[in-house]
Amino acid sequence: MNTMVGLAESPPLIRIEFDPTDERLPRLSMNIAYVRPFLLAASVALYFPATAVAAEPEVDQPLPPTEAARTMIVPEGFQVTLFAGEPDVRQPIGFCIDDRGRLWIAEAYNYPHHGTRPGDRIVILEDTDHDGRFDRRKVFYDKLNYVTGIEVGFGGAWVMSPPNFYFIPDRNGDDEPDDEPQVLLDGFGNHANAHNLANGFAWGPDGWLYGTHGRTNWSRLGKPGTPDNQRVTFDGGVYRYHPVRHVWEPYADGTTNPW
Repeated sequence: MNTMVGLAESPPLIRIEFDPTDERLPRLSMNIAYVRPFLLAASVALYFPATAVAAEPEVDQPLPPTEAARTMIVPEGFQVTLFAGEPDVRQPIGFCIDDRGRLWIAEAYNYPHHGTRPGDRIVILEDTDHDGRFDRRKVFYDKLNYVTGIEVGFGGAWVMSPPNFYFIPDRNGDDEPDDEPQVLLDGFGNHANAHNLANGFAWGPDGWLYGTHGRTNWSRLGKPGTPDNQRVTFDGGVYRYHPVRHVWEPYADGTTNPW
């Protein structure tokens, strides 16, 4: 018994031949001349399906911050509450917590357009009545351009804003900068794409400040005024900076875009 599957009035695309008394699987033979146009037609159908079939469901709007927190699944005995959300926090790109339990946030208003205008901010959120939600917001500094990292300690804020690595002093802890930001190092790359930048500060148990650095935006690092032939090239890895001795050194390299 022969069963033919193919286009009308044309040689069959696939011929299925089998003996109805034979329990083995059927043998397949193909007409190669018709395989290619058939696959092409199938590809076109996949890329350009009928409108009724291709209609996509409506995209849900983002949940309000409070409702989004409720959707999180946590182990038994835990719960998630909202400390802060939009519009009280905008364009957050980094954060840290100080020794008073306050949240410091780097808000990257300029991202992804470097060099537009100063306006990126460091803000402090505090929960004074200990109900789990912030009730005091303080703008610590708002004249940064393309901020990508924040950490606090040793009498001030340590801020990455390529091409510069800053220290903003606040030695008396009144949440007002004592002076203009000090450029500790410059030459951090910002010439390639918008996001493979130096970022991601965190204090290590050894007392060093660790940071990460993406690829493509390679850096030529040094203190302000360092001649080009004395600068250090760094790209794609982890580095660290000592807050007292003011020493920078690579810690690991060869990565792609760590954060």
